[in-house]
Amino acid sequence: MKHSRIRKLTPVAWVLILLLVLGLGTAGLFYLKKSSMPSWMKVETKEKASGEMQYKKYKTGKNQAIVYYPKFKQKELNEVIQEKVSTYVTTFEAMNPDAETQAKLDYQAENINTEAVTLRFVWSVDNAEVSTEMMTLKTEDGAGYPLSELMRDDALKHIAFKSMPKSYDQIMLLNAYETLKSQASYYLSEKSLAFGDVTLERADIEGYFKDAKQPTQVPYVYIPRKMDRNKKLVAMTFDDGPHFEVTKKVLNLLEELGGKATFFTLGSLLEKHPEIVKSAAEKGHEIAYHSYDHPNLTTISKKDILFQINESSQKIHKILNSEGTLLLRPPYGAVNETVMSYFDNPIVNWSVDTKDWKSRNGKAVCTEIMRHTSKGDIVLMHDIYNSTYEGFECAARQLKAQGFEFVTVSELMSAYSVPLKGQKIYHYAH
Repeated sequence: MKHSRIRKLTPVAWVLILLLVLGLGTAGLFYLKKSSMPSWMKVETKEKASGEMQYKKYKTGKNQAIVYYPKFKQKELNEVIQEKVSTYVTTFEAMNPDAETQAKLDYQAENINTEAVTLRFVWSVDNAEVSTEMMTLKTEDGAGYPLSELMRDDALKHIAFKSMPKSYDQIMLLNAYETLKSQASYYLSEKSLAFGDVTLERADIEGYFKDAKQPTQVPYVYIPRKMDRNKKLVAMTFDDGPHFEVTKKVLNLLEELGGKATFFTLGSLLEKHPEIVKSAAEKGHEIAYHSYDHPNLTTISKKDILFQINESSQKIHKILNSEGTLLLRPPYGAVNETVMSYFDNPIVNWSVDTKDWKSRNGKAVCTEIMRHTSKGDIVLMHDIYNSTYEGFECAARQLKAQGFEFVTVSELMSAYSVPLKGQKIYHYAH
């Protein structure tokens, strides 16, 4: 009769069995603990691919709260997250203790690359979503990871524009761009990009990233630089161009002096010199329009007015492959309520008239500029006369020596916190 043999287990095998039993027991307890929670406390675990999910319960009087948050291996990153979570706990503890409130902080967390994690916190009270907060952080130290680390600058400008409401102004656009460029208040998943109240499909912006295999050419959007109001800012503006010779000389001088200007172009000349307009835009100047062929808009029919406005603006957008609202300077500065009712562009006239069109004398133009220009002014010139260039060069070098900075109209008005609104007329910023 053969006896059955019981194979002896090695110490290592016993340890593995013990760990398995303990693991199953812990998982079972965790499941029972979660399943015993009230339904309002439970949370879906999807979109929590990054970090280890943690939670804490709080009770103040008759109020209850549960806070979910991710935990990472990096100490500094956890500290930043804990600081954020603590603000919600503080909010909960400040609630009326007799209100029988049920509050919950949920979250989403995903790795966007090897360097950063993107987070979205959702704060709900009595099953109603109260607020959403997004942040993208470096995993190494918890510092903000701005979108400019991932996307090209032209793409950020276009995204800022796409986030604008129909009636926007240059200050709103500038602020949106600065936020996207320098801050990390966004959530980037495999499906979408969210910031503020805006959500963009990831498929639509895939070519915007610096490492995109197939970069997308995005429309040009002019966004003014952020300027210091305390400095001596003045807006030099040029009408009736572009001119094949004078405009180029003006652009070269501005580049030498580190300045920018606004060019109110004629549609009829845009067709002849598109390369000059492209060059000006590429150098950071503001391209605006001045009608198609310079009629007095107050003396022509509605049909003709619409042609003068639409034909010119469409040509600019076509040449620059651009989007956005353009500034308008009506010929002779002539406009009335009837004319303004046909379009929704900001109207920019001037505070200093150099009378270059009248004098055709460089010295006289220089004298007019130096005699009348102060900070916050908008100076009118025409980049079709050599005498205008001579007068501008004379005055610009003197003004530069006095500490003046040459900026675009949108930059000047933004510095003075003056939003450029449609169907309104502007002469200066001061």
